Amino acid sequence: MDLENLPEPMPVDDARCMKLTLAAALVLGKNDATPLERQWAREVFDLAHALSEARQED
Repeated sequence: MDLENLPEPMPVDDARCMKLTLAAALVLGKNDATPLERQWAREVFDLAHALSEARQED
């Protein structure tokens, strides 16, 4: 893996956080999602939820 060619990270505003949460929830709700898709979705869902909670505490 060439780490020099990774894209620059983009800020995750509230709208983007909600889209990530919704997308992850949709994948988790699919009956035909693969184990890798479920793992990815669970990680994204947890991270987006934690980010949202942390912002509410500030």
